[in-house]
Amino acid sequence: MPHSATRSVYSSLTGLSAAEALIETLVQRLRAHQSSVEEAIHIPGGWQGWLHLEFAIAVGHSRIHRPGYAFAESAVTTDCKVSRPDGKRVTVDLKCESAQEWPGQSRLANAMEYDMVKVENGPFMYDVHQTVGIGVACRDETIETLDAMVGKGLKRYPQKGRLFEDGTGPVLFYWTLEVNQPLGKPVISPNAPAMLIERAKSEPEKYKMSTT
Repeated sequence: MPHSATRSVYSSLTGLSAAEALIETLVQRLRAHQSSVEEAIHIPGGWQGWLHLEFAIAVGHSRIHRPGYAFAESAVTTDCKVSRPDGKRVTVDLKCESAQEWPGQSRLANAMEYDMVKVENGPFMYDVHQTVGIGVACRDETIETLDAMVGKGLKRYPQKGRLFEDGTGPVLFYWTLEVNQPLGKPVISPNAPAMLIERAKSEPEKYKMSTT
């Protein structure tokens, strides 16, 4: 697919929120590569890295940053950060599981819960408009675990059935949160690098210091 065509997947979606557009972009990308996804799910070692790249290509390289450095604590990151044409920033955490997972494990559910707590606690260095967490589940055991979390901050796409239009494939779960509203200033943590702390103290009109 030509480079210009892949970039249009995300930019062509109108009438959706920032989070909805990113989720729909990933859904379209997964459906376009159904045969590859069906193979990747069963490859030992996982397929998350491949999916991150496919998602980045669909969004457009000029808009996406991987990993997403958005927190005041530099050791904490999101999987990617998307800069919208209107200047708003959206962070995305994208996780997926392999069919090779050991029975009884809920690593995907645990990872999604961790990401949600991470963005709720912040604080962010930049003014972030929305945060999105996406999990792609392929095992019945994991789907049942995540289904039990639907309505408690988690949503399912589609609401019933599987992701692919022929009724097969994985199930996509997601959450969205709005943050730093209506703050309008980057939030600097006391644990941030000294350079950032000095800048925040010298320019209080541009930065906000967090007390935690």
